[in-house]
Amino acid sequence: SVSDSWEQRRDIYIGSEAFERIVTELKPDLCIIDPIQSFLSPQINMSARNAIRYCMSTLMRLAQSNGTTFLIVCHTNKRSGVYARNRVADSGDLWDASRSVLLVGTTEEEGKRYISHEKCNYGALQDTIIFTLDDGLLQVLGTSTKKDCDFVQSKEKLSKPSNTELCKQAFLRILQEHQGRCESAMLNEELVAEGYHLSAINSVRNSLKNTGQ
Repeated sequence: SVSDSWEQRRDIYIGSEAFERIVTELKPDLCIIDPIQSFLSPQINMSARNAIRYCMSTLMRLAQSNGTTFLIVCHTNKRSGVYARNRVADSGDLWDASRSVLLVGTTEEEGKRYISHEKCNYGALQDTIIFTLDDGLLQVLGTSTKKDCDFVQSKEKLSKPSNTELCKQAFLRILQEHQGRCESAMLNEELVAEGYHLSAINSVRNSLKNTGQ
């Protein structure tokens, strides 16, 4: 029975007899898999494309035969500067097989989040929803035409140090490596080798002199 299946939680994973029996007997309009990593067989390697294709084809078959829509929740990866398809953790095949994709993230403004509609096979993409979570409740603030790519790149610009700041850090590091004393020509040579222009180096030197560093 379905109830017996739920008691055997470890047997419920995509492709298992218990999973298929639950969907076939209940024929739900909507089945939420949250997150998909928790409903994969221990033998499944999410980085293996053929394994994820098998899982997704199984869900497609069950969807068609039972009139069920599957809503899959997936973690995103922690890589810096990636967006859209590249943010899907472990396997881009989840994106490829999905009919519609929503990505959730944080904006550059403190406390504000977004839901960006990134893919839609059967219609137009919808505007991004901007929201906050207040005491666990979602409060919609409005919509935006910005997409996941725009928010990720905006946050990258805010968090990335300027070239001048990077040059300053390198300048001080090299001085420290030379016990606080280094000939200008040698210091310039090392900084140029790291990719900094002489104009930036001289600007940083003057700034450090002016601040007594």
